[in-house]
Amino acid sequence: MTEEIYGDVLFLINFSMDFLSLFITGKIMHLKLKAWRVLVAASIGGVYGVAALFFPFDGIPLVFANIACAAVMCFTAFRSRGKISSVFLCCLLFYGVGMLLGGAMTALYSRIGKYTGYISIGGSISTVFGDIPIWAFALAAALAAVITYVCGRLVARKGSEEHVRITFGFLGKSAEADCLVDSGNLLSEPITGTPVICLRKEAVSDVFPCEVVSAMQNGGFGASLDTMRRLRFIPSVSVTGNATVIAAVPDYCYIDTINGKEPKKALIAIDYSDCDFGGTDGIVPKILL
Repeated sequence: MTEEIYGDVLFLINFSMDFLSLFITGKIMHLKLKAWRVLVAASIGGVYGVAALFFPFDGIPLVFANIACAAVMCFTAFRSRGKISSVFLCCLLFYGVGMLLGGAMTALYSRIGKYTGYISIGGSISTVFGDIPIWAFALAAALAAVITYVCGRLVARKGSEEHVRITFGFLGKSAEADCLVDSGNLLSEPITGTPVICLRKEAVSDVFPCEVVSAMQNGGFGASLDTMRRLRFIPSVSVTGNATVIAAVPDYCYIDTINGKEPKKALIAIDYSDCDFGGTDGIVPKILL
């Protein structure tokens, strides 16, 4: 029996599912998302889904091809700066989210659609359903509206989280940054207990000299003695393992309050990941307030 497969429909299905999976993965990983990157990555998945029908192999080689495609999609969407561990975690979560969405859609379709059977497509077994009735479309639209409303409320609630504005100086230069207050940020210098403010690289690029930024990124190798005097090496523990964070000692640091600018003793570290910090420039430890 010959089965007709519409490439455009298959592309749209894969594109939409990949887009949702990438978007959810990025939000869970707190990665900075750019619409065009996610669209390109989802398009890669859509094209791959169609091209896979013509692959002359299946089984283990196809599994490796799928993993390679997922890695390319995650790297394209999240610009993980070549970190293998980051790509691996994103791919792992991307697969998990995809399985969850695919399973949920299959379960929903099997309940409201017209189940017909299975066919073999490209060496794999695929489920075949009939047309979805009109009432099912209405139900799906209602569910989409509810989900959109709930997500909107969650985003609005997130937007109401506490924010502060800081002013800091370094070697005669000054800058300001809008930051999110994070009670979970317990990073501090182990000897003095000085809290650490984590800022995006863009927030300090006009203040920290290139030599300081380079030293903070590569562990201080090749830095001058004057630069090393302004740096502090701080051990940290995260879900990805142990690491050493290098923070700089600013000339001053002020936090805007209802009583004006209050001076604070803090160190400033640079975050080199793609974390969006809730759309702010960084995070300030709750203990500084």
